[in-house]
Amino acid sequence: MKTLVGQVHELAISPYETIEQLYIRASDIYDVPYQDIRAIYAGKDLMSYKTLQDYGIHKESTVHFVFRMRRNNGG
Repeated sequence: MKTLVGQVHELAISPYETIEQLYIRASDIYDVPYQDIRAIYAGKDLMSYKTLQDYGIHKESTVHFVFRMRRNNGG
C-alpha cells in the first residue's frame, strides 16, 4: 500500500480478499475511517465488492490510497 505522500506499508493478503477488506486494513494502519479511503491500481478506482484477484493484484503489486478529507465546519 502506498499513499500519495509516499508512506508505504507491505501486507500479506490473500488474493481472494475483497477490496473492502483491504480498506479496513488501511483504516487500521492510517487511522482513517474506511469509508473515506479510495484505492487505485493501474489507474483504476477499485470497487469494494471485488477481490484483489479480480484486478490482477498479486505479490509485489502496489495499490495507491487516497484519503477523503473531512471539512470542519467550525463553531
